[in-house]
Amino acid sequence: MRIALVLLAVAVVVFLNGHLLYEYIILGPRNPGFLTNRLFCELGDWLEVPVLCLNTITWNDVNLDLAGQFRFHLALSLQGALILIIPYILAEVWWFVKPALYDHEKVKARGFVLITSLLFYTGALFGYFVVMPLAVNFLASYQLHQSIDNMFQLQSYIRILATTVLSAGVVFEMPVLIYFLTRTGLITTAYIKKYRKHVFVLLLILSAIITPPDVLSQFVVVIPLYLLFEAGLRVGAKEVESR
Repeated sequence: MRIALVLLAVAVVVFLNGHLLYEYIILGPRNPGFLTNRLFCELGDWLEVPVLCLNTITWNDVNLDLAGQFRFHLALSLQGALILIIPYILAEVWWFVKPALYDHEKVKARGFVLITSLLFYTGALFGYFVVMPLAVNFLASYQLHQSIDNMFQLQSYIRILATTVLSAGVVFEMPVLIYFLTRTGLITTAYIKKYRKHVFVLLLILSAIITPPDVLSQFVVVIPLYLLFEAGLRVGAKEVESR
């Protein structure tokens, strides 16, 4: 109930600032002046590779539903509020679980809220600043045939943005997942190391799901995912050694 009330309160604040949210946050990754797009373009100028300039195509969103803009304003408010209160949600989970833990378990899990929040926001920012500009550039410029004109619906763009940011935030929680799996004994670090190559293939598949179907985007995503996997593996190994 507390989470629902906090979510509602923050959603109201986000709703009242919906215009600013849409103009500066939602439209950011597809704007040629967006930080990531500018950096890629400057890199392309330095390497003399013009193709690195991202999102040079601009377009206006199309809404085909009478109540579409209002409904998606509400959806954006709830999604934005959910992202903002992630630390509070994790804190509520911690406060719920904490009484059932022994003192030494409380000490080891003391940084749960901080670590999980940092990992989630790191992943969300990675999805927003890195994955989303690449995804928009690929999907908006892709053409099956020159005779086909693109008219993008507002709903499709927002859906891709929300899915990309939230998915990246959740996936970046991998070290925490590996830690708890090894901590509870459901899986061992030796077992994970044995199938390291299989894990890399699974990460490639996962990166293909949350990115557009081009090789550059997939490898941009899979590299930090694999580094997070190795970090979680090392943390899990240290936990096993400390027992």
